[in-house]
Amino acid sequence: MKKPSRDFWKDSAFALASVALAFAYGSLTWKRDLPNLFRIRAGRPLAEQAQEPNPSLKFTGARGRPLRPFLFTGRTFDVFYFDHVNQPTAEFARATLQATSFTYATLPFANFNQADFRGSYFERASLRGADLRASHFAFTNIIQSDLTGADLRDADLTSARILLTKLEGALFNENTKLPFSEAEAIARGMKRAK
Repeated sequence: MKKPSRDFWKDSAFALASVALAFAYGSLTWKRDLPNLFRIRAGRPLAEQAQEPNPSLKFTGARGRPLRPFLFTGRTFDVFYFDHVNQPTAEFARATLQATSFTYATLPFANFNQADFRGSYFERASLRGADLRASHFAFTNIIQSDLTGADLRDADLTSARILLTKLEGALFNENTKLPFSEAEAIARGMKRAK
């Protein structure tokens, strides 16, 4: 049987070294890269993530821990994930939050006045008493969420999909564009503002 040539051993050593380097690099950066690839929540501090230049990166908070300050008036967040965020009285007035996820987010009494939620996704989110006046919810999914006492005056929910969502005490007026009739809104417990 013929002995392997010297080039074979060199190539093999180079291949093994390349694999070892790739593995070492991957083990050092998996916490940073994996959340962006597979939607695993990194749980890094929100203030740190707010400084990131790339707006498509995750923006998730540690579950159940309020983080302050949470002031994002007029900011743009496209394709962000506010999943599991627990932050009372957050400020998002005039913010652009298109294609943003709010799964299990707890944002009671948050100010979303004139916010743009087009294409966003709310599932099991709590926005009790939130100020959603003049907000746009085109093509937004609001599923099993809590909008009890939310202010929806002048909001545009025409093409929003609202399923199994609590709307008791939510305010609307003649300028509110709902995906259902006014009679159904009142039947769901919504209140017409005077």
